[in-house]
Amino acid sequence: SATLPNVDEVGQWVSALNGMPTYVIESSYRPVQLKIHWSPYAVAQWYDETEESKVASALEKVLQHPEDKFLVFVHTKNTGNKMVQALAEAGVPAEFHNANLDTRKRKELEGRFRNDKSFRVLVATSTLAWGVNVPARRVVIVGVHRGLQEVEKYDIDQECGRAGRPQYDKEGDVYILLPNREFAQHKQRLEKPIRIVSQMVDPTKHGNHKTLGFHLVSEIHHGNVQTREHVDEWFSDTLASFQSQELGQDFVGKVLSSLEAAGAIIDAGGVYEATPVGRVASMFYYSPYDVADLRRNFTSLFRNSKQGDDHSLSWCLANIDGHATAICSKAEAEEVS
Repeated sequence: SATLPNVDEVGQWVSALNGMPTYVIESSYRPVQLKIHWSPYAVAQWYDETEESKVASALEKVLQHPEDKFLVFVHTKNTGNKMVQALAEAGVPAEFHNANLDTRKRKELEGRFRNDKSFRVLVATSTLAWGVNVPARRVVIVGVHRGLQEVEKYDIDQECGRAGRPQYDKEGDVYILLPNREFAQHKQRLEKPIRIVSQMVDPTKHGNHKTLGFHLVSEIHHGNVQTREHVDEWFSDTLASFQSQELGQDFVGKVLSSLEAAGAIIDAGGVYEATPVGRVASMFYYSPYDVADLRRNFTSLFRNSKQGDDHSLSWCLANIDGHATAICSKAEAEEVS
């Protein structure tokens, strides 16, 4: 992995799990030399003006190299749409690769960008940076925030890795756009290797008990955890335990109680069993708390014969635990109103 600084620790953990040696192979070789450029953009008084400043800065990079293929990474769909519009107004046709497109359309865009020389600029969300091979000569990363949250360093590293095509280029260039007011802080953060730490019981993470709950409901569904004691046995093999994180008794009780309250598990005489809510969450790799809310919402929808009403249906899908702390932009709030 190019983005895992504590690979030795992970190797040791694997050895602890299977009792066999793990070999960590290190190499700094990269077939195409990567050059990182840090570029400031002006932060304005209003959010939309700041977005326009970011987009204008990214557009400038694209126009400076009219012969090269570009991947332009954005971290919100709103920024992506603004970017495509700005490119079109500058006479540069571009497409936006994002989760709103179906699989067929996304594959079509990836293939065209890979093979069609006239298709020069692809705007994309960070999902395209992971496991999809569509390298470009140059990459622009339009800011380092997703809403009010900072984009993780490993996401930025993956986006950087798309620059430079081994069969065509000797080097790849990446332009990372940072807010001018906090330029030095963000540059320092992104240049520093960040040790990967298990988030299983991270006390600094909001709603952290839900991470453990997400895993436990699956273990209960598959019969690996059936009692309170089994939780401790299972946890002893996790990366969290290997990194000396402690599983407090009160914490475990809170997680199990929250799963029971959500209707994801039941305590059948000291033995935990997954309910239909828990089994659906486990099989579809979904938050049990979100599945519980969807069940509640749609039960009400059908009971009140509202399934033909788009407004009611929209709120059934949206009013779930996973969206409880989400923040929408000014434009999105106006649309909702």
